[in-house]
Amino acid sequence: MIQPARRPIVPAVLAPALPLLAGLLAPTLPLVAGLLAPAAASAAPVAAEYTVHAAGLTLMRARVVYDLDGPGGRYHVTTQVRLTGLASTFGGGEQQTGVEGRWQGAEPRPDRYRAAGTWRGTPRRVAMDWQNGSPVILALEPANTDREPVPEALQRGTIDGLSALAKLARTVAATGRCDAQAALYDGRRRTDQAVRTVGTEALALTGGASTTQLRCRVETRVLAGRHLDQDPAEAAKPQQAEAWFAPIGPGGDWVATRVDLPTRWFGTVRIQLAQVGPAAAPPRLTDAPRSAPQQAWDSLGSAPEQAGNSRGSTPQQVAEQRR
Repeated sequence: MIQPARRPIVPAVLAPALPLLAGLLAPTLPLVAGLLAPAAASAAPVAAEYTVHAAGLTLMRARVVYDLDGPGGRYHVTTQVRLTGLASTFGGGEQQTGVEGRWQGAEPRPDRYRAAGTWRGTPRRVAMDWQNGSPVILALEPANTDREPVPEALQRGTIDGLSALAKLARTVAATGRCDAQAALYDGRRRTDQAVRTVGTEALALTGGASTTQLRCRVETRVLAGRHLDQDPAEAAKPQQAEAWFAPIGPGGDWVATRVDLPTRWFGTVRIQLAQVGPAAAPPRLTDAPRSAPQQAWDSLGSAPEQAGNSRGSTPQQVAEQRR
């Protein structure tokens, strides 16, 4: 007797589109990683793990480790994302990103930003330091030969996406709202990002429990750095995302429980919280992000569908513990 399939079968019409979908996910990584940075209510580092879904498939795993109240008024955020399942069969993809900086009042001042990964067989690497409020590119792979240049005047006074969301995290923890703006530069594109509060709503956590969550709307506009073959009017259109936060992390940290990214061809890409828990302090960034240790991925533990068995707690477990 034929046994029923244990996992979704990819429709024939969708299979050829998976490489395109994987490629479309890559440019959204800075936005995704930043939105996942939780808002610290405690001083201890925290790790959160996520799964990313689109077109009925699980396409990516993500892990965020953050320490927003380090010694000397410093902050440190690292992220790891990796294509998984069928999306990984078309060349694969992974990226590790980190930032170190300091707080100047309520404003983040990044010192070092490092990103390294491989997408569909192509190495990608960015290393930037900030000097006198302006980013200095130390390494960029591949070079920006297929993009319009970003004028130096537009680079001055910018921060990276993780630093911007570190600021948003603090804002959410302090005010219960998510209103913030930032001028961003990632070594390739110059964007403006605006976040505003939509309101609160009851939303189910992973596992079925429902809790009141803060809903935020994020709008990002590209000012410079578009691909040369991209229509300028199309590139200038704002990208929007919706994010939900709830105080379910260790010590009452506000954690992003869900992020929805609408896409033109594949519907909504959804990032869903799998588990959250305390973490060791993130390692210091190196000058060679290409050699980021594999143990960062090993620390993810089991597969996403088994994530509840590793050291963190699922949102359902956290909600039950707080009752």
